[in-house]
Amino acid sequence: METNRISPIRLREVDDLVGIIPHLLGFYPKESLVIIVTVAGLTELTARSDLEPLLRPGAISELLERIWARFPAGKGWFVLYGSDKNLAWTVLRRVEARLDKDRLSGSFYVGDDGCVSASPDGSPVSALANTSQAAAQAVLQGLSVCGSREEICLGLAGPKGSQRRQIAAVLKSEAKELDAMDPQGLPWLMSSLLDEGLRTGLSHPTRSARLALLCKSAAARQEAILAISFRNADQHFRLWWQVVAGIPDSYQQHPLELLGLTAWISGNGVVQSICAQRLEGEFPHSAALPVFRELSYGIIPPSCWDGLKKRLTLDADEMEQRLRA
Repeated sequence: METNRISPIRLREVDDLVGIIPHLLGFYPKESLVIIVTVAGLTELTARSDLEPLLRPGAISELLERIWARFPAGKGWFVLYGSDKNLAWTVLRRVEARLDKDRLSGSFYVGDDGCVSASPDGSPVSALANTSQAAAQAVLQGLSVCGSREEICLGLAGPKGSQRRQIAAVLKSEAKELDAMDPQGLPWLMSSLLDEGLRTGLSHPTRSARLALLCKSAAARQEAILAISFRNADQHFRLWWQVVAGIPDSYQQHPLELLGLTAWISGNGVVQSICAQRLEGEFPHSAALPVFRELSYGIIPPSCWDGLKKRLTLDADEMEQRLRA
């Protein structure tokens, strides 16, 4: 399940609901159940799940229990996107059957043609997705929309062809320089490169390559984690996106871990989920995987970052002491 949190936006009508969902997710959903949780009328959480896992017995009840445990005063809008109308309404009716009436703000089905209906046999509901007030607010907040989740994945796949060969040569050269350095200086170098990158961006591939290679040092990674705050997470998110997108996939493990963390803190649940899935499939021994599972399953809000940062850096210190021993 993917979860997003943004600055609260008030939903007034169905047009607002349908119009804002692609902005909250970052892409146009397909074969998905989207849940928007509101508290006192303001959006607090957006969660998306593929349809297939929800067909497992008990899956819907488990999902709802986790959401209400995190938002005990919340109410939910449930919007199902899919090509099979009968299956969609079967899932929505199962959701409704497991909700108290005061929990349900509304449930809707959006077909492949974009038509929105509020009941299996009802007439389509008009939904001016691109002109709703909520969609306009989302644009003002800088919430862009990609065509699909796959498009976001492609953006993080790393360079191909001649670009891959060029950055591979840069990585080889940079690795030699870093290997010759005193390991105790790597955290300082990480801090310096982050400061520079946040100020001026990563205009040259050498910067992305050096940051990626520095991530192999546990002490340098710890410095990168300590540099992330709730207030600057968006900047770090953009920086680590550039690093991941600019290096071959074989070098991406630790940059993906940092990108996933900054995605969670800045409220980009889709990129957080993509990073976790990439790590699961390509780097299954990543120490960050249990953290991502905890964040997703517990629907942990970004406001908990300071406590998690303290825990992550303490864990890193303990690991380094063990390695020295």
